[in-house]
Amino acid sequence: MDISNAFGMMVPMVHLCTTTVISLNKHGKTNRMVSKQINSLSDNDLAYLEKILGTEYAKHTEYSKQFKNKHGYGPDSAKSKTILRLLNAVSAQRKLSNVIGKW
Repeated sequence: MDISNAFGMMVPMVHLCTTTVISLNKHGKTNRMVSKQINSLSDNDLAYLEKILGTEYAKHTEYSKQFKNKHGYGPDSAKSKTILRLLNAVSAQRKLSNVIGKW
């Protein structure tokens, strides 16, 4: 599947996951369920998410640079920060899974 086709479909899903995790974190118990689901993702799944988030982050940072050059001030970077946090979380989970897999 072409990344551009999947990209359009995955971004809302990533946003939905972010919203779900944030709302679940408020309730404590459900954190373990989310952790188990994230742990069940394969390395290929995590690599794919990392690729999609990396592409989206690059797109947002490029847009931000162009906007700042054109208008003299930067747009709100909350979305870029959220994408970067998700990218870091997926990357950390992938590294953790690789380390645990070697034991």
